[in-house]
Amino acid sequence: MLLSVIGNLEFFEDAMNNEHITSAARSKIANYINHDIVTGQTGSTPPPPEGKQEVWNSLKEAMLNPYFAPLLADDLTGLPQAFVYACIQDVLYNDSSLYAERLRQAGNNVTYYNNRAGFHGFNSFLMDVKDAKASMKLIRDYIRDNL
Repeated sequence: MLLSVIGNLEFFEDAMNNEHITSAARSKIANYINHDIVTGQTGSTPPPPEGKQEVWNSLKEAMLNPYFAPLLADDLTGLPQAFVYACIQDVLYNDSSLYAERLRQAGNNVTYYNNRAGFHGFNSFLMDVKDAKASMKLIRDYIRDNL
């Protein structure tokens, strides 16, 4: 993520310690990334540390950019139809689920597919992973039928 956001690993330790986002920033985006919605549990994780303001100041422009993190966009109304494919073993699973729900709540046409067996990038292994071909067919058929 840090390489994508700022092009280096300067704040790697801060990110690993969950100190890259301040409490104020967490409060602002809490409605967008409330994982309790996905897990169905409240208070299931301990509160994060305060976060370092200097680190957040360096990262916030990129991290709040809707092209980098569309889940965090303030306004999702009026977007074209979307296909959101989430894999249960993917680090982005919760974010994908929450993004699909936010798109729906904003009045957008969303097709959400929840793969209960996949992992991040599994459909790249067409010859090695059983469900990869079926996954790619699902995506291909959506594109064919909707674009």
